[in-house]
Amino acid sequence: LWGVPGSSQKASNFLREKTGYSFPLLRNFTQFRNVTQCITAVLRDQFNPAMTTIGLTTKALCQLIFAGHIDDEYLQEDACQMIKVFAKKEGLDIMDTDEIV
Repeated sequence: LWGVPGSSQKASNFLREKTGYSFPLLRNFTQFRNVTQCITAVLRDQFNPAMTTIGLTTKALCQLIFAGHIDDEYLQEDACQMIKVFAKKEGLDIMDTDEIV
């Protein structure tokens, strides 16, 4: 995990730089540096624009579907924020996420 920060604030900044999104859920892991570092590495790779064939917006939409399936409002809200960020980054003209959910 060379180069991946272990502090939640640094990890959020790192991911914002690498993916365009800060992943606020990392705030929940302030006491767990190793967990933060591992999750950050996974998110960095999963949301790397150069490594995806389906696109970041599609991945965020999958998160929204999953979050709805498990009835997790926090994940739903996070997915809606991700959709806005990634759609803009990918140059997609997407409707307001309020119309999606």
